[in-house]
Amino acid sequence: MAHWHIHVDGETRGPFDDRQLQSLIENGTINARTPVWTDGMANWEPLENSGFTAASFASAAPGTMGTADPNAIDGNQNAVEPDERSMWGFFTRALTSRYAQFSGRARRKEYWSYTLFYYLTAIVLAVITLSIDYALGSISPNAAGTVPRVTAVVLGLAFLATLIPTILYWRAPPA
Repeated sequence: MAHWHIHVDGETRGPFDDRQLQSLIENGTINARTPVWTDGMANWEPLENSGFTAASFASAAPGTMGTADPNAIDGNQNAVEPDERSMWGFFTRALTSRYAQFSGRARRKEYWSYTLFYYLTAIVLAVITLSIDYALGSISPNAAGTVPRVTAVVLGLAFLATLIPTILYWRAPPA
C-alpha cells in the first residue's frame, strides 16, 4: 500500500494510505489537479497523472471536485482550507480556530491579512477609546498629567488577547 503526500494550501501533508486518499477525494478536499507524491515518483505530479486509481474520479458529481468545506479535516487531523478565504477571514481565523496553533507557517496572504487588520483594529480602538476618555474628562488638552484610563485598559486587553497569534504570525513570516 502506497503512502501518499499531498500539497494543499501551500503545505505538504501526509502520509496517507490509499483509503485515506480516496476519502479526501470523496469529501472534496483534494481533486485531480492536487499535487501528490509517493515513493517511486521523481517529482510531485497532479493526482490524475500519479497512477492512483480512484473510483471517485468517475463517481464525483461534475463541478464538486475541489469545493471543500473550509473546515474539512483530513486523515491526520489537520485543517485543509481553500485559498478563497477573504483577508478578514484570515484575521478572524487567526483569532479563533488557529489561536494557538504552533505548527506550519502562514502563507503570504494570511500573514499580511493578519498584520493589516491587527494595526487597523488597534488604530480604530485607540481613536474610539481616546474619544471616550476625552468625553469623560480623563484627558484634557489643557491639563497636564492626565491619564487616558479607558484607552489604557481597552488597548491593554486587546494586546493581551492578540499576543499569542501575533507571536505565531510574526515568528515565522512567509518565505
